[in-house]
Amino acid sequence: MIKTYDSFSEAYLGILNDIFNNYDMEETVIKSEKYNHASLIEKLGYKFVIKEPKELDIYPITKSEERNKVIRDYIDKEVILFDDGNDNSDGKMSELSKIWKIISNPDGTINSNYGLMIYHTKDAGNLKHQPDQGYINQWDWAKQRLMHNMTTLQAILHFNRTTHQWTNNKDQPCTVFIQFLIRNNKLHLYGYMRSNDAVYGTPYNISYFIRLMHRMKNELKTRYPNLEIGNYTHNATSLHIYKRNFDKVKIMLGL
Repeated sequence: MIKTYDSFSEAYLGILNDIFNNYDMEETVIKSEKYNHASLIEKLGYKFVIKEPKELDIYPITKSEERNKVIRDYIDKEVILFDDGNDNSDGKMSELSKIWKIISNPDGTINSNYGLMIYHTKDAGNLKHQPDQGYINQWDWAKQRLMHNMTTLQAILHFNRTTHQWTNNKDQPCTVFIQFLIRNNKLHLYGYMRSNDAVYGTPYNISYFIRLMHRMKNELKTRYPNLEIGNYTHNATSLHIYKRNFDKVKIMLGL
């Protein structure tokens, strides 16, 4: 049975509790030779729905005011760097969190800036078969598909790219792709994750995705004036909590 929630906060507490108390697997994974081994608990093939998330419903509220502030502050700073398409060439992403420095490429850049991948990277197109189109970004591709056909199944935005598939790459984007879908005048969004850290990934990923839902709805309003926000559906192959973060999870759940 797919769990459905009325808000981001309700969903976040629900999945934290579900993983913490009803996990499918307990594993030790090797992040990389330099990042050591990490033990985790995980739910596999996990899916849940947030019903019609509001534009201001981007900050999950937990039982810990301290954690709420940390999450909110990080979201506010990260979204600016995401939208700017910062690839860490100036070190600003590393200043935001040390993890960006740990997983950076040999030249100091990063791959997993979601705004960089969908707004600033122009790699959608085929010059051989459609040379007049040129290359466009993922956002424009999805928006054009929706503008052309309200019921399209082609409004997909790719995050994890083939260029990320090199052996020593430590920054493999966790989101594989997201897909917009319009049905009954409602704009839905589906997120597909290969991997999702429930403490340091999920709250920030979904926060940005909810923003994208409302941005797309607003940009489509000229074409579809009656369009409203539908549901956000999250799909993760592995939704997990690292054991080193158990204390944080307990205070967020009020345990």
